[in-house]
Amino acid sequence: MLPAGEKCHLQQLKSVLSEPKTISKRVGSSRVRIAKGVYIGKSSSHTVSHQELLPVDNGELVLTNKNLYFKGQLNVRTITLSKIISLELVSMGYNTFAIELGEAKKQKKETLQVDNPFLWASMIKIFKAMEEDKVPLKQMQFDI
Repeated sequence: MLPAGEKCHLQQLKSVLSEPKTISKRVGSSRVRIAKGVYIGKSSSHTVSHQELLPVDNGELVLTNKNLYFKGQLNVRTITLSKIISLELVSMGYNTFAIELGEAKKQKKETLQVDNPFLWASMIKIFKAMEEDKVPLKQMQFDI
């Protein structure tokens, strides 16, 4: 059930929501025992951290004229189109792409894997522009 004034324009039953997570690993050298009570070297280690894109949830994705809804097994998220500040296609491997969304007041970007990310990115941009400029879909012209 959608709120009043919203209409579903695009839906995908199986999508994957991913987010960047910080992965830390302890690396270093250790001393080597060569005889009882005799060691060579000294122990030292440090932590190395890096960002990795990891899946958070699987679920349904719905695009309306005002919002993008993700309903997963663990998460339910509403992304207001007018609050999207960045939208990019990102490579997820050989010949596989996803859409990456940045929202106002959120540090981490969310990545959504969908069957046709080019279509989803285009539709999100269209409905975002319509919502911001208050242009009805009937007045929009498309050159394809």
